[in-house]
Amino acid sequence: MALITQIKEQDYFITTWKHTKVIPQILQTCSIHEFETILDLASEALKSLRESAISLEFQDILHKTIKEFEQKKFDELENQKKQYEESRIRETTNLKKEIHQLQSHLEQLNKTYQVLNHNFLNLQSNSQENFDKSLNNALYQQKQSFEYQHSKVENIYKEQIHKLQSSLEQYTNHAITQNISSNKGKSGEQNFDALVGNFTTWVIEDTSKTPQSCDRFGEIRGCKTLFEIKNYSYNIPKKEIDKFKRDMEVHKECHLGIFISLNTNIVGGIQDFFYTEFSSSNQLLIYIQQFNNYDHSTLFSILNSLIDIALLLNSKCISIETDSNLQTKVDSIKPMLQTQINNITNIIKELNNHTKFIIDSIQKNNSSIKGHLNVLQYSITSIFQTLFHDTIIIDSSEEQQPPKKKIARKKEN
Repeated sequence: MALITQIKEQDYFITTWKHTKVIPQILQTCSIHEFETILDLASEALKSLRESAISLEFQDILHKTIKEFEQKKFDELENQKKQYEESRIRETTNLKKEIHQLQSHLEQLNKTYQVLNHNFLNLQSNSQENFDKSLNNALYQQKQSFEYQHSKVENIYKEQIHKLQSSLEQYTNHAITQNISSNKGKSGEQNFDALVGNFTTWVIEDTSKTPQSCDRFGEIRGCKTLFEIKNYSYNIPKKEIDKFKRDMEVHKECHLGIFISLNTNIVGGIQDFFYTEFSSSNQLLIYIQQFNNYDHSTLFSILNSLIDIALLLNSKCISIETDSNLQTKVDSIKPMLQTQINNITNIIKELNNHTKFIIDSIQKNNSSIKGHLNVLQYSITSIFQTLFHDTIIIDSSEEQQPPKKKIARKKEN
């Protein structure tokens, strides 16, 4: 049955169908409304039938697709299992081969080590024998020339000792002269007075009992100078420096102030043992740390020069109140003056270090040579006693000391 045409007239449709059966016979007992209802039901039934058919066909396709996917995954899993087993077997085989190769290499290394160890032991034994032979030959040759070498060295050392003792005596006397202040029976001020008398022509007076006047005062070539002398066994505290500056401010007529610590440093002082500064009244202030550790003659010579400079500077500063530009000129000179004083300080330190080094070297060499001579004398005495089986009487006019080391001798077979 198939639809051919359909025409609408007013409220009705005229439809032409192509079919195999006679419709009036089929619809004899049906009314028009029932016929329409039958057509609607047939159309809905046909539509539902087609949808059911499509749904069943889709489910078949879906089940088939799922089965194909599951089969594919199963095949892939089986393939992966097979590949993993093959890979594990290959790796196991390779590891076994590597272990076998390592074991073979280890055996070769063990054999090589045994050979090398055997060669090393042989070489060590041969080296020890050669060393023993060389040592015996050296000892024998040393024994042959022993008396000649000792006699020669003894003469050389005696000449050197004589020269070094003369030099040491000169330097010792010089050091004693320069360190008069180290006498413990005198105070620091008295020591300084003695040094002034030995190295200068200054005339100074004791002002230690006069308030705010430092320890000593002197008018040197017209330069009024105050001296503060400290003989402490510990570093000079800052309060002593402050007191010294206050005393200088009280005595503005003094051109120069000298603060001397005989044995120790000044707390808060700069690293150099000799340094300077200027007061607000243009007074030159000099600080010397560890005065007794440096050459007194050199220090007093420098102080003599600075006295002239302080007097000259102070004489120029008298006109500052009337000349406003003069203070600026003085201030510009002060840094240059301090720089030159620092240079002088460095030269003194270098000279002092050289002097100490020379004295220490002479003393060390003298002690070392005496020790060598004692060892040589003991060795020669032992040789003669061994050869003549007799006791040799040694002159005891000089002090003899036992040797610090003995010469080992190997007995001859």
